Amino acid sequence: MPKQKRTPSVFIPVMGWIFILISGLYLPLAGLQTYVIFSMYASGLLTDDTITAFNMLEVAFYSNLRVFASLLLTYNLLFFISSIALLRRRSWARVSLSILMGLVLVTLATLGAAYVWYDYTFTAWSDPERNRRFFRIVVGLGIAGSLLLIWLIYKLNSRKIAEKLS
Repeated sequence: MPKQKRTPSVFIPVMGWIFILISGLYLPLAGLQTYVIFSMYASGLLTDDTITAFNMLEVAFYSNLRVFASLLLTYNLLFFISSIALLRRRSWARVSLSILMGLVLVTLATLGAAYVWYDYTFTAWSDPERNRRFFRIVVGLGIAGSLLLIWLIYKLNSRKIAEKLS
């Protein structure tokens, strides 16, 4: 039986370029955001006392705003580097991207649970039906995004993709 010629997978280059595009566009914004936050703290325009927090989750976030901004910038830089490595067919890129997307999943789940736990209102609309409809849309988008991330992690770790990366 003759060997069948295997067609190259388009998953790796397509996902690599999509990830590069997304993280590459956000990287300057994350850098600017981090710079502005640090500058505002340094000049005294922003302090931990100037931000109003309504629950313990917000208190933890706002009191560590510089840390979270720095982590977001670092996360985006790692995502950008891993995306380039995926295009260069490096095996560590698969693991790195899987971990980074797993962190996004954990963040989505944590924020979703915090909103439910604190019975946080998503909007300031006075119409309760409009608030419920908006909540359903946000939950639906969160579930759809989570399922997409789970599928991407599964696909990146499949045997077929792992064989194509050196």
